[in-house]
Amino acid sequence: MLGHFLRCHICSLSSVRLCQSVSMSSEPLCEVSKKLLDLEQRSVTKFLTKECKKPKEILERMGAVYGESAPSYYKVKFWSKQFK
Repeated sequence: MLGHFLRCHICSLSSVRLCQSVSMSSEPLCEVSKKLLDLEQRSVTKFLTKECKKPKEILERMGAVYGESAPSYYKVKFWSKQFK
């Protein structure tokens, strides 16, 4: 499947390679979609930090929702420090 060009399921750009590491499904993500996912996860981190949740708790919740697409612990910790 790698090497095939498909249509991105978020922004509908054509000629996008299938991204196995970031995709929450078998559908492809382009660079724009990856940035949108990153922005969404950062927003979730900001919201939960404002509710006084610790990075470990935030990561557990995000892991349950995003699965393999969840950010790393260090990224959540970095974001969380910025929002305190």
